[in-house]
Amino acid sequence: MGVVADRSVATRVLPRTEALALPDIIRTQSNLIPPDEAEVRIVDIVGLDV
Repeated sequence: MGVVADRSVATRVLPRTEALALPDIIRTQSNLIPPDEAEVRIVDIVGLDV
């Protein structure tokens, strides 16, 4: 299977508290981000998922 949609991808690194305040990633905060991580890399597949 190839690329189905030509979507932009944007990345950024945020402090943990700022990243966890984003509504788009609230579903991941409790089980995917280790508690000792000070920064979180956010990958935004524009129009699809963050």
